[in-house]
Amino acid sequence: MKVITTGRSVALFLAFVLLLGALIATSGSVTLPMDGHEAFVVQTAQEMHDRNDWIVPWFNGEPRLNKPPLNYWLTGISAWITGSIDHVAAWHGRSVSILAALVLAVLVFLAGDLLYDRRVAILSASFLVTSLGFFNYSHDARPDMLYAMFCSAGYVAFIYAWKTESPKARLYAAYLMWAAYALATLAKGPQLPAMYLVASVLFCRVAGIPLRESITLFRPVTGLLLYAALTLPWWYLVQQQLGGHGLQGTQLSGSLLTISFDQFYKLYYFYRPLLLVLPWLVFLPHTLLRLKRDQFRRDSDKLLILYVLVPAIALSFGSQARWIYMLPALPVMIILLATGANYLVEQRRDPDFAVRRLLYLCLAMGLAFAIAGHWHVGWSKERFEFHKLAQQALPSVQAGMPVYTLKVNPDVYVYYLHTRIHQENSMGAILEKIQGAGRGPALVILHTAAVADIPHQVPHEILYTTLDKKNKTLTLVQLNPVR
Repeated sequence: MKVITTGRSVALFLAFVLLLGALIATSGSVTLPMDGHEAFVVQTAQEMHDRNDWIVPWFNGEPRLNKPPLNYWLTGISAWITGSIDHVAAWHGRSVSILAALVLAVLVFLAGDLLYDRRVAILSASFLVTSLGFFNYSHDARPDMLYAMFCSAGYVAFIYAWKTESPKARLYAAYLMWAAYALATLAKGPQLPAMYLVASVLFCRVAGIPLRESITLFRPVTGLLLYAALTLPWWYLVQQQLGGHGLQGTQLSGSLLTISFDQFYKLYYFYRPLLLVLPWLVFLPHTLLRLKRDQFRRDSDKLLILYVLVPAIALSFGSQARWIYMLPALPVMIILLATGANYLVEQRRDPDFAVRRLLYLCLAMGLAFAIAGHWHVGWSKERFEFHKLAQQALPSVQAGMPVYTLKVNPDVYVYYLHTRIHQENSMGAILEKIQGAGRGPALVILHTAAVADIPHQVPHEILYTTLDKKNKTLTLVQLNPVR
């Protein structure tokens, strides 16, 4: 666009995009109840603070060795800045994702500008903040948006190192890439950073970049040393603090890194993550037409395609099917779709006018997302029902009544009830513990169908039942066992 060429106009455009992105990401974020995954983050940050132990993550009174700690640390910092460290709230965790999402918008602009041109950069940033992936996961306290941001920072740094002519700038960009991948590893793990490094190495081979030049892009020896210096200390400290064997068999030791062919044959990661880029998936045909026109001659196209294909193929050999795993590829997919939109715009008599119309459409879509966020449209009603159940249980818990769950994950209830919850697999085990401890009444959260398993001689009272939805109804029961 002719109107966005100077540094000042670029700054004004990015300010507008960030303002729109902030409106979308924050709308409804404070009032939206948490889901179980978010509770793991927020409650873990709370328990780490309560124990004054910011090395070992804790949840429900036990070490939680599923994820590295960076998201917990940043959530704690957010609570500390606002003076609420003694009561970490859901929005403290979500604030980390919101800031990461806004940084992602700047990164996608830089990548689009480096790989193509200013118009593609403008469309890419506008499409990103008004995409379903941005809307969903900027409202989520899970580490995935933070992970996506650092992974994206890593491959954007590689893109800059490849494009710059300055040896000094290339050196700094290479180290920035390793630092970003290290922080991504501390946010969720090394899987996606490793995949993007592999994709970048493959690109050097496909693009015919000489070996000596490739080495200057990666700085593999000093880069790996930097990566290790940033990541290994925490793994060492947590291992030592747990007695030297605490990580064995946990996700932090790679327990989920198993090979399976089930998802590969289903091609899940080749179609389901496309939902992340809605509504801009409409430009996929135009992207394919542009690629056909250019006959895949552009090195930029080759790099972005590798950044999509390598993770999609690698994840297809995993044991889990979760579209959120491809969130770090959201900027890449958005840029490719922006090139398709640009291809369409170029066919118009007045391309600048067509771009302005697209930007107005982005604004309308952003306002629609903001309204949806304010009214909590699109989120499962279960999280609201589970919050209501917790509110019904809270007065009894504050009076000292113990809480059990029967074949129900206690995740959100640990946070909402501010107490340790005992998870059991049988009603008999719950009754035995209550009677063995000589305690009085106790609360049990269980599937409604399991209420029939309570022995008829045990007095009990149903306090609350969530609204029926696909047999996932939960019931809060107060047991009053006879001593």
